[in-house]
Amino acid sequence: MIDLHEFWQARVSGVELEQRQLAALARYAVRDAPAPFERFARLAAEGLGVQAGMLRFQDGQRVWSGGGPEAPGWTAEELALCQDAIRQEDGFVIQDAGPSLPFRFYAGIPVITPQGHRIGMLCVRDATPGRAFAAAERRFLRDLAGAVITELEVRRLQREQIAASADTAFWNCLASGIAGAPDFDAALDQALAYCAERMGAAICMLMALHPAAAQIEYVKSYFQPESGLAASEMSGWFGRMPFSLFSFGSQLAQGQVADTGPLSLADDLHHYPRLEELVAAGLRRQIMHPFDLAAWRFGLVLGFERPDVPAGMHGLILEFITRLTPLLLGRQREDALARANRALRTIHASTETFEQAKRPRALFAAACRLGVEVGGYQGAWIGLARQDQARRIQVAAHHGAGEAYTARLNLSWADVPAGQGPAGRALRDARMAVVHDVAREPSFAPWREQALANGFRAVIALPFGPPEAPPMACSCSIPRRRWPSATRSRFCSAS
Repeated sequence: MIDLHEFWQARVSGVELEQRQLAALARYAVRDAPAPFERFARLAAEGLGVQAGMLRFQDGQRVWSGGGPEAPGWTAEELALCQDAIRQEDGFVIQDAGPSLPFRFYAGIPVITPQGHRIGMLCVRDATPGRAFAAAERRFLRDLAGAVITELEVRRLQREQIAASADTAFWNCLASGIAGAPDFDAALDQALAYCAERMGAAICMLMALHPAAAQIEYVKSYFQPESGLAASEMSGWFGRMPFSLFSFGSQLAQGQVADTGPLSLADDLHHYPRLEELVAAGLRRQIMHPFDLAAWRFGLVLGFERPDVPAGMHGLILEFITRLTPLLLGRQREDALARANRALRTIHASTETFEQAKRPRALFAAACRLGVEVGGYQGAWIGLARQDQARRIQVAAHHGAGEAYTARLNLSWADVPAGQGPAGRALRDARMAVVHDVAREPSFAPWREQALANGFRAVIALPFGPPEAPPMACSCSIPRRRWPSATRSRFCSAS
């Protein structure tokens, strides 16, 4: 028997021990349980013939009581006693607590995990002092405490099995989505959507690193439709921008994780205008994880509408990237092979067709037809760079969608508003020009409405022609926004 006075005098804080016990208790997710444990408290009281029983876990957040209707509630003194008594090696018994406390007889056995952590206490009490507590009764209470652990272990295993099944289903869906996408660009869309869903993020963006130029390029993004960030204007993100404009710029360059921590409107973010825009729209935290795909380094950027993220979020993102990378690489290889085959077919077909073309316009028409029928573009046209004062671009041939749209184009290759389209820039700068997303590219504003109406989502233009002749441009359109690869660019030039 324990002397109550001596017991209270012997209390030890045991902060580190309590932390380990709480960590062990957390594995069982008792707070999420639908309170099935009252029966253990009731069985303890009925089996020992006492007034009341109680099951209390170490965190103090869950207490289940059992007993007859005459049993009063448990007092703060009793709960505190139970909290401290959990440290006893083999339980404890107080046969007579004296008249100062609302009980006289008190007994308890710790609830111990298979790893030896004491995570709770199964206690009984009675108003009758001097009650005996035989070895058989102690054994009964200990067995009942063991049944509590068995219940918790069964529930934990069930949760883990359900979580594992859900995890497997998620990765299977992701793999199927990537494999079933019509092309690599669509596969990337699928990946970003699944990533946002997995992490509970409002926005998921992919950024590409250009280390030689110390620049970062926006590739694409996915916004959760129900998010307040879904209406964010992303046109300002297009193109390459210096590292210094991004809060994660230097970390991406060094291959390090970047986490802004909690964000608010009161933060001074004027050095990072893009982040400032998102915070104004409701962003409250941003995390960036770098990863390498083939010869590129990318940053997977997640934006959250809450400042706190679940524990282990960084590990979850890393797992996602680790699983995602081989899926994307596999799909990238498949697409590269398919594109290479299309390029070879285009070259082969163009060789035969060009040999038969006797006039330039017939040659141009054949090239446009090959770009659509063999190269896989939605529409293709060739423009001639006129040497007049306005430097007009004259459409010489067209094939595919948007013929009327192309015929009405008012284009120039001078450095004027009409010359800021991809064809004008390609001719003026003598290099390929790309519009990744017609709907958002600011320089494409004069032609956006009609281009979208014809189903065009991205455009690529390449200059060509012999050095001694006026330059020409070949412009090809595709039905979805895209981050064109160098291989796809070669398809256009091959035709």
